[in-house]
Amino acid sequence: MSGADGPSDGALDVASTGPRDADRVLAERVSEARGFVEERLGAGRWSWRRLAYSAEGTLVLHFARGKLAVVAKCYADRPERGARAQAALGQLMACAPPSLRVPSPLAWDAGRGLLLMEALGGRALAAVRPASEQAAMRRVGRALRALHESGIDLGPPLCLADHVRDLVRPTPAALVAFAPDAAETVAAFEERVRAHDVREAPSVPLHRDFQLRQLFDQGDAIGVVDWDDCATGDPAFDLAYLTTYLRTHFGPVDAARGIEGVLEGYAPDDGLTGRLPLYAAFNALRRACRRLRLRDAGWEMELRWMVGLLRDSLR
Repeated sequence: MSGADGPSDGALDVASTGPRDADRVLAERVSEARGFVEERLGAGRWSWRRLAYSAEGTLVLHFARGKLAVVAKCYADRPERGARAQAALGQLMACAPPSLRVPSPLAWDAGRGLLLMEALGGRALAAVRPASEQAAMRRVGRALRALHESGIDLGPPLCLADHVRDLVRPTPAALVAFAPDAAETVAAFEERVRAHDVREAPSVPLHRDFQLRQLFDQGDAIGVVDWDDCATGDPAFDLAYLTTYLRTHFGPVDAARGIEGVLEGYAPDDGLTGRLPLYAAFNALRRACRRLRLRDAGWEMELRWMVGLLRDSLR
């Protein structure tokens, strides 16, 4: 079997004393994933490449043999995320919304935390300029609405405070300890969270990482990957996640046109639109804390930027 490394979104968070230990863990997990593929699909001349290697311990590998292509995802450190993704994919395949496509789950091994899926086809939207892709952005909006209207069961509804506990790492208190000048802004956000009335919003299936890096344009539908964080909650969560992503990853014109297309496709009501700023604030806080956790290139500058965005979103 041959391999070539693909994009990575961070170093694996393993208990190690040096690079050799991390390399050993990676090699072991690749070998285990390769064995899983061969168990389920047969041995042969499988080529492979690494798609992602996350700071949370998730390894994603693409395997190909002839015209057959699959993705193996290793959740060795957090197997509950794999079980959650497998359940969501199975339900979405069963209800088959016409504007939304997901990879078919082929096998799940809870003991080893390994999920095997088909490789989803389509044009990756991660590199597009939204201003020139209005039709695609409308399809993205329709796909998100289709998820929210699918009726699949992703567990008990979560409120905003639950999302903070589940997804913001380290805690907001750790952010304040690092940046005391953010204390007033974080306190204002936490007060808004306490006052948030969950009865104002419906509870729907959520992706909770719905942004262009997860999306593939198939012409008549949008393919969506990475269902590890899916849950049930306010549809404003996903819509704000996507629109905040567009605002922070593109220039003003591209972002505005992209958001315009998404909203045309989704067609939110006024109540949902009115809840977007609070969830945009959540996303700014989440990203600030993520930068503090990873401390990767440019982390302090982006942390300060996100604290400013948090402040602006609460106005």
